[in-house]
Amino acid sequence: MICGTGWMTDEGRKASGDESPRIQDAVSIRATPHIVGALRQRLADARGHIEREANASTSNPLVFPKAGGGYEFVMGGNWDAALLGHEIDSLNAQIADLGVLSQELSARLLADKWSYHLPANLAGGEVGLNSGLVQVQTVAVALVPEMQQLATPAGTLSRPAKFGQEDHNTMAMASVRALHANLDRLETVLAVHVLMAAQGIDLIKDKMTGFPLGAGTERLHQAVRRHIAPLGDDCYQTPDLERATDLVRGGELSRQVRAALSPDQNKCAA
Repeated sequence: MICGTGWMTDEGRKASGDESPRIQDAVSIRATPHIVGALRQRLADARGHIEREANASTSNPLVFPKAGGGYEFVMGGNWDAALLGHEIDSLNAQIADLGVLSQELSARLLADKWSYHLPANLAGGEVGLNSGLVQVQTVAVALVPEMQQLATPAGTLSRPAKFGQEDHNTMAMASVRALHANLDRLETVLAVHVLMAAQGIDLIKDKMTGFPLGAGTERLHQAVRRHIAPLGDDCYQTPDLERATDLVRGGELSRQVRAALSPDQNKCAA
């Protein structure tokens, strides 16, 4: 993603106004690859589990032919979706964690102390008269606690039904519903991050003349700007946030990432 970047070099940081030495960035910045990588591994594991369950016998009762003729009906629990339910609960927890991470990263873009001298609140208009993207970032702040609440493992909430005959339930459907709700929220949280990152680039790009963005970053920035203009003076920002959410939900940004990482495009690949 950052192959060929000039912005992340010592010279690039000085051009942006960052003269102070960096000892270490915040954990949210340094640990992003590990958090995203853990989610990618969870998705791969979930795919394998779902494929196995989809091809397994989940009927009840199971019917077996007898050697002497006739059939034996065996009542079991093959229909039980505990594996899927717990898998979805785990996936939901990591989805929520990604939302937390994105909100923390976008918050750092607002404060010039944290953003290494980006304009406060990413305001594009006259200083002191514009609030920039602070209200947009508040959307992510509001959604993340909802995501954390929805990430409570539904599989632990079983209640008996039918006079104790069905005394244990996987609650897998509740897990699916919570995951679906969190995915909707995550798309908006990521859209907030996308809007703010693109704005940050535009606010200092004149100072960065001669320093290229990373190849993947450039592709993402161009994709955003094909649909959403940079913010100048304050305006009603819901349409921009909705367009950014559509870019996340529709897969345009992920396609740009995959293209940037493809072997024929990634010049930094070993």
